Amino acid sequence: MALRCRKLHIFQVSLAFLAGYSVRLIMDIQALSNPPSDPVTCPVLADDVNINEDIHQLIREPYKPKTMYDILRYQYFTNQDIFDNTDFGPTIKLKGSAQLDMKDLLHHVMILFNNGKPKQWKLNKLLNGYRRYDPIRGEEYIIDVQLKSGEETQNHHMNVVKPFSSIQILESAQTVKSPTIHMIVTISGQFDKLVSFLKHYEEIVLKNKEDVHLIIVAFTGKPGIDKNVDKIRNLVQVYTVRYRPMARIQLIFTYKPFSRGQGLDIGAKQIPGEKVIFFCDIDMRFNREFLNRCRQNPKRGRQVYYPIVFAQYDPDIVRNYSPKVSSPNPMAINKYTGHWVDYGYGMMCLYRQDYSAVQGYDLGIKGWGGEDVDIFTKHVKSKLKVIRAMEPGLVHLYHGKNCSTKLDKDQMRMCIDSMAAGLGNAQQLAKKILHNSLK
Repeated sequence: MALRCRKLHIFQVSLAFLAGYSVRLIMDIQALSNPPSDPVTCPVLADDVNINEDIHQLIREPYKPKTMYDILRYQYFTNQDIFDNTDFGPTIKLKGSAQLDMKDLLHHVMILFNNGKPKQWKLNKLLNGYRRYDPIRGEEYIIDVQLKSGEETQNHHMNVVKPFSSIQILESAQTVKSPTIHMIVTISGQFDKLVSFLKHYEEIVLKNKEDVHLIIVAFTGKPGIDKNVDKIRNLVQVYTVRYRPMARIQLIFTYKPFSRGQGLDIGAKQIPGEKVIFFCDIDMRFNREFLNRCRQNPKRGRQVYYPIVFAQYDPDIVRNYSPKVSSPNPMAINKYTGHWVDYGYGMMCLYRQDYSAVQGYDLGIKGWGGEDVDIFTKHVKSKLKVIRAMEPGLVHLYHGKNCSTKLDKDQMRMCIDSMAAGLGNAQQLAKKILHNSLK
């Protein structure tokens, strides 16, 4: 039973394969002939090592942690799952970009492995592995694979590095004039919330003369029947008179049943194609830094911005079940005050033409939820680049929720999930349960 001992192979492959760059993979390979469970090993001898020092010097040394908190943790994976400590749970499926990355890596590893060998091997199976991102060096992988050549199979243990290439500036443009933001919000019987929102809008936008045009789409009953119509109109007039002429607040009434998607679509149709839209919520609070990112991140015909907002937890739970060392500021962003809503896509900054390019919101969706997922999916499938990132300048105020029995099955599930996620973190909720059980 032949045993191939440990050898270090350093290869270079031209990038006909990867976007025009040279890619160098360092592979530390341990090969065992059948049976793969054979525990026999052998030492590496100096004359067995084949190192190209010129190439080796081009590969940066890995990041060296200085404390226990600096260590770069690996993700463990199999051919189906990734095991990691994520918000989605202890395991996630190996799919999407992670699956494509692994497929591409294995393809190039096999090209390098077979280079110069009289017997050509094929990948039979990915057994398992580890991967991590080293900000100094690049992507590092430790993989166990089963290879096959004819009737012979071998298991190989490989250390692979995919180094960074040289830094390139893809785009650079001086910001000469920031575009106007057309902010659209919808309301339905939420007069008190509109009062609070306009006070915030006054502090951030009107007093600082920010270049923003606000469009409020109000779902109400008919004038003379719904008292909110006059109350809303008078409230808006207070600000337009106080900050005339720079206060651009447009009020649109509609008497249709409430639909967030329809309301935002009504507002969007008031705006020319070359203008920036910010689809907002009445419970959202923002700062001037966010407004600047909302102007800069969209690229007409090329790019849209879907910020991930920070949603506050129930203030009573935050106040009663958080450590005393946590910040008393309800707008602070930490694990005790709220969470990132990475499952929500309701806020977005984009050019009007890029809203129309995907046919906008699905106007057939009624009631709460679903319209944001639909338009986000359409943008992902379009030619447009989607910028998706945590946005510390957008905070969603906590408010109690009621899930209407009129919602369909999917909407009800999303509503209940959103309600549950917004109460508090696991530690706070556990403390509340324990506190109640000890009464």
